[in-house]
Amino acid sequence: MIREGLKIIIEKRNTVLKINFVEKGGLTKTELEITLIFDKLIELNDNNLNGMFDSNDAVISFINLHSLNWTTEVSENTDSKKNLVEYLIEQRANLTEQGKVLLTYHIIPSTETFKILERNITVNIYKVKFDVHIEKFPWKNDNFFLALQLKFNNEFEYKDKNLKVKFKAVGSVTPFFEWGGDAYA
Repeated sequence: MIREGLKIIIEKRNTVLKINFVEKGGLTKTELEITLIFDKLIELNDNNLNGMFDSNDAVISFINLHSLNWTTEVSENTDSKKNLVEYLIEQRANLTEQGKVLLTYHIIPSTETFKILERNITVNIYKVKFDVHIEKFPWKNDNFFLALQLKFNNEFEYKDKNLKVKFKAVGSVTPFFEWGGDAYA
């Protein structure tokens, strides 16, 4: 997809979403690469009752998300003035005959100002929000918990004629997660 000097590359292989945003304008170039890899849905017994999946917990069952048959749809949402509000990517797969999983990615344009070497640099960036909707998960036991295993990487680079700045998430990085109010068993 290309929009006014903005090039967006979406690489989609099963549950690996790699998004590369490149924006060129005049003498500047901004690049943001985001990779989300959804690995497994894990049914577990939270043995230590800490509300998290860790090495003390017993895995009861799991579904390898890479092995599912996914369909993907990409669309753009604009406001009444035809300004881009978000790119929307929806992926669907069946867990069982009745169970389903839906991954929805909202790629939202935004502007951020960074102070680098005493200079304020304003760049167009993109925020990625994703929704996970699971319907009729095939539970082995109604008293257990469900965990989503995923990996997240990102890299940001800004260049102009005098400056090159690169940020890269290395090691253990936790993106911001917020759980919605709806959860049905």
